[in-house]
Amino acid sequence: MAGRLVSIVVLHLSDLFPRTKFCHVMIIRNAKFAFRAFLKRPGYSFINVFGLGIGLACFALITLFVRDELSYDKHHENAEQVYRVSFRGQPPRIL
Repeated sequence: MAGRLVSIVVLHLSDLFPRTKFCHVMIIRNAKFAFRAFLKRPGYSFINVFGLGIGLACFALITLFVRDELSYDKHHENAEQVYRVSFRGQPPRIL
């Protein structure tokens, strides 16, 4: 092979399969695999699905909390001039 010019043809999966057909085949194969795994080990699959649900629920709650905290007093006309003062512990004693 030394000294010879070797031409390499690179084929992508998108060249071999149209996008719609390839995506549908991939989704069907993944669904079959998930269904077979669920039938084979239902307890393990339940733990995985339950953990995914808990994770998504936590993500949604954290997102809602952050969104609420960042939107504090945005409804006022001069919202950029409104400040929130807070402190921890006991309030200071006024003489």
